[in-house]
Amino acid sequence: MKRLLQWTTVFLLSSLALAQNATPGSPTPNSPSQPAVTAADIQALKDALAAQQQQIQQLQRALAERDQTAQARQPEAQPAETPHLELASSVSASPASIQNPPPVQAAQVLQGAQGVEAGSSDQRIRNLERQIKGLGPINFSGDVRLRAEPFFGGPTDGSLDRMRGRIRARFNATADLGSQFRTGITLATGDLNDPVSTNQNITGFYTRKAIALDQAFVQFKPNEFKALTLTAGKFGYPWYNTELTWDKDLNPEGAAQSLAFKLNTPVLKRVALIGFELPFAEVAGTAVNGKRIAQRRLPGTCSRTLA
Repeated sequence: MKRLLQWTTVFLLSSLALAQNATPGSPTPNSPSQPAVTAADIQALKDALAAQQQQIQQLQRALAERDQTAQARQPEAQPAETPHLELASSVSASPASIQNPPPVQAAQVLQGAQGVEAGSSDQRIRNLERQIKGLGPINFSGDVRLRAEPFFGGPTDGSLDRMRGRIRARFNATADLGSQFRTGITLATGDLNDPVSTNQNITGFYTRKAIALDQAFVQFKPNEFKALTLTAGKFGYPWYNTELTWDKDLNPEGAAQSLAFKLNTPVLKRVALIGFELPFAEVAGTAVNGKRIAQRRLPGTCSRTLA
């Protein structure tokens, strides 16, 4: 037993002596060393990255060709959105950044959409203006007149004395349909059974006043012979007249031809030959075998010379 204690004491002392002789910071001779990065490794990474870029470009070209083919087959269909492939240099974008784009990008997208909408509205307006210009210049005019008409000087009992209010409203529109045709319409108030007045009496317990078609005509003036003017419809007088023969508010109906020449002489300035056919009523025939309804016309020719 004593011998065993001696051997145990010797073993402990030798172990302590070995622990004191060993240095704590000395490297282990058997630990493996980290391999160094060589130029060949860097070149291999560059080659792999270039190959990936080439593959991505090939995919982009293939997608573009597919979209062009689809658009050619379906020209009226809505253009499909072309997917965009972006090459990330190091790390791909996170899902949070994709779901929540930066405010600057959102504002740019909104401004782009507003620009497209404004451009389409401007384009529609320009197309409408182009169509209106294709018809030629369109002119609008009109007037409204109020009148008080007194009547005095009749019988002594005053049975014919009168003070009435009258109103007149007119609207005119004329358009040039190219270089040879011209058309126009006029709307005016007045009694429908009175062709020589556009005035309407202010009476009738505030009833609505009638507005009727006072003029509607088409005029043709050929470019090859500008002295000739052909007019048809309901139009103003194509000849000069006085109120002794024609009322100024009357607009005849039918057709008229005017052949006018300008003269540069001291005496005569213009010579015009005018013909007209003015149907004014439909009358049934009275013959046994001729009772068809025909129009009674007022044909005539007139020449005017102005000094």
